[in-house]
Amino acid sequence: MHGTTRLEVKQREHAILVLVREPDGFAEVPDLLTNDGFRVLRPQSVDEAVNLVCDQKDIGIVVCDIVWKDARGPEIYQRLQKKLSAQRSLSIIFLAEAASINDVVAALRMQAIDFLHKPTNPDALLDAVRRAERQLSRRTAERVVTRRAAELLEVTRAMIDLLPAQSGPADTRNGYDVGVLPGSYDEVMTLSPETEGVLALSRSRRDLRKVLAALKVQKLQRRIFGDLVANPCWDMLLDLYESKTLGRTVSVTSLAIASGVPTTTALRRITDLEELGLLRRTQDADDARRVLVELNTNGTEKLAEYFEGID
Repeated sequence: MHGTTRLEVKQREHAILVLVREPDGFAEVPDLLTNDGFRVLRPQSVDEAVNLVCDQKDIGIVVCDIVWKDARGPEIYQRLQKKLSAQRSLSIIFLAEAASINDVVAALRMQAIDFLHKPTNPDALLDAVRRAERQLSRRTAERVVTRRAAELLEVTRAMIDLLPAQSGPADTRNGYDVGVLPGSYDEVMTLSPETEGVLALSRSRRDLRKVLAALKVQKLQRRIFGDLVANPCWDMLLDLYESKTLGRTVSVTSLAIASGVPTTTALRRITDLEELGLLRRTQDADDARRVLVELNTNGTEKLAEYFEGID
């Protein structure tokens, strides 16, 4: 009788903390994650979860119910984050049977990898966990680059400090006027307005591509699943961010239409987003009957941070 040979699974870099009640269909998920190379931990309390994060440095991904052990998921995540050193970060995936607008906004602010509905599709969760793993790897690489860049800047600062002061006539050896050397490190490191403009345009175009991709996904979901996946707040935030990137003005009426829900519902959601400090309404200077709406600085920064953090 021949035995079956099981392929060895390569161990993933990050372990997963699973803070989830087990409804029908979820029991197989931990095995699915383990078979993909992830080490899965199942604490029985919030305090145990906090202790695990402190003691086991490879924990990097958290899969959490929006309410677990009588505690709110976002609050649990904040407790876990406070225990991390500057060199560590967590990626969070929320699960919920039903989510309120406050839950969605909290997830958005925390840059959650995904917000999945229960009962959870195992393949969708595995995909979200893999994306979380990739995000953590990018963050690690970014920290290394940032540290090395800081070291390079310190060396540059030291070199500039060693330059002799130029008080004599200009010397144009090798075509460089050393008589007009910058007077300080800050002056050397300051980008020209032209360079700043190019960088801003590059970031703007990159974000726009991500916004258009997100809008395409939303429309596809609506076309296939109908109102089951309706998320008017997110639809409106995307529409406003796209318009801001393109320099377009948006009226309250057109934004309500873009949300895909009844006007009264859309107006309530606009008020919710305004109260959360993400957008503002102003009177149209050219038409007193028309009210304009746009992302404020906070809303723009939140969405920019979100799109910067996704693939």
